[in-house]
Amino acid sequence: HPPKLPDAAVPLILKALEELGPEGFGYEDQRWTTQRIADAIATLTKIQYSQSHMSKLLRRWGWSWQKPKRRDIRRDETAITHWQQQIWPALKKTGEGTG
Repeated sequence: HPPKLPDAAVPLILKALEELGPEGFGYEDQRWTTQRIADAIATLTKIQYSQSHMSKLLRRWGWSWQKPKRRDIRRDETAITHWQQQIWPALKKTGEGTG
């Protein structure tokens, strides 16, 4: 089958996806999924793709699957930095906690 999306449209689609992000297409977070990208392409071009075909297209276009970092919402970066810079070096010097 010939490609549904003309080659000339691909850079424009990718630019729109990058610049607008998922929030620009009405999603509440910054996660792109194959279904969201397929829906965004349909919004921009009226061309429909399945999730499985989207994966193939994204690989062809040089986009790779990324797993978001999972972090506890209670994470305190200031406390972590303090522990890394002050407490841990002091513990290493004294050997406290070794047993």
